Amino acid sequence: RFAEHPLIVGAPFIRFYAGVPLKSSTGLILGTLCVTDTAPHPFNADQVAMLKMLAALVMSFLEAWYSAGFADPVTGLPNRQRLIRDLQFLAASGDTTPRRLVLIDCIDMPRAYELARSMGMGPVESLLKDV
Repeated sequence: RFAEHPLIVGAPFIRFYAGVPLKSSTGLILGTLCVTDTAPHPFNADQVAMLKMLAALVMSFLEAWYSAGFADPVTGLPNRQRLIRDLQFLAASGDTTPRRLVLIDCIDMPRAYELARSMGMGPVESLLKDV
C-alpha cells in the first residue's frame, strides 16, 4: 500500500513505521502518533504498549490545553467560548430535554480594559473573583 509513497522511494527513505491513533475522550480520532526510521526494526508488544501510553499522554495534554481555552484565567469559570461550544453541542445532539440557562456576564472586555488602565489589574481581578 505504501510501496510507491514518496517518503519511501525518495528521501528520507523510510523503512520502519509504527503508529497509534490519537483518540479523544469522546472517541474522535484526531491523527496518529508515529515513529519512523530509515532502517527496518522489529516492534514488540512492550514497545506498542509504550507508544499507546505516550499517545494517551499526548491526548491528555491536548485535551487539557483545549479545555483551558474555555475557562476564564482569573475566575476559573467557563467563559463565553465554552458557552458557545456547549450550545452548539446541545443543538447538534438533538436532545429536546428542557433546560435552564444561567449566564453571568458582569463586565464586558472593553470596560474591563478601561478599568484596568485606570485602577490596575489587581482591583479588576478582585472584582471578578468577588462576583
